Amino acid sequence: MFYVLIAEILERFGDMSAENASKAFVVYKNFVTLTNIMKTKADKIMMEFEFTMKTPEYSTPDASLVETLRQCVEQK
Repeated sequence: MFYVLIAEILERFGDMSAENASKAFVVYKNFVTLTNIMKTKADKIMMEFEFTMKTPEYSTPDASLVETLRQCVEQK
């Protein structure tokens, strides 16, 4: 669900006010961080409880997009 929200936010980014674009930038940065944490924590939890399972396909956030969005926010 979080991924769908991020996709919707990014689709609307260009039309956002400076205030909302700034908020969207923070949300995207948090999405990148959260996705990376979830990837590592899921493996550690499975190791801790000694089980394996097929993990879901994690979306791969575009880290370079953080810089692009930052620049866009500064220009608004």
